[in-house]
Amino acid sequence: MELTIEEKKVNPSLKRMEISGKIVFEAATPSNFDVSADIAHKLNKDADLVVVKNIYTKFGHKEADFSALVYDTMEARQRTERLTKHMKKKIEESKKADEAKKAEESKKAEEAKAEPSKEEAAEKVEEAPKEDAAKEEKPTEEAPKEEESKEEKPVEEAKEAE
Repeated sequence: MELTIEEKKVNPSLKRMEISGKIVFEAATPSNFDVSADIAHKLNKDADLVVVKNIYTKFGHKEADFSALVYDTMEARQRTERLTKHMKKKIEESKKADEAKKAEESKKAEEAKAEPSKEEAAEKVEEAPKEDAAKEEKPTEEAPKEEESKEEKPVEEAKEAE
């Protein structure tokens, strides 16, 4: 793609330069993005500051006329350029994608808090058999005491009988 700038007009009140020229291309008509990148390269500006307004192709030829605006600052561009439906849609989609990512991250954080760590789970598994063993020991300790008390009663009765 070969781009030639034929006309430059500086508009200081809107802090921009109005450009028009010709494009000679080989295959399909270049996209607005490609044209704005080429203009930015030729004028040593940032591609975000270039707005391509029109690309008019000539029927049966591999050339087109274009008109574009090159702003001095991003603030000047935002102040004068309106958002098109296409631009608004892209902004909304990016916001929805960001919200979805935040929701996923918060779910993961909640799950991480709810689930104990591997170390805590291992400690709980180790403590469970100890508690079971302690419960089993208590009844066995109580059982001998009852047996002792039963044994003591007949001995006492034998003494009383004598």
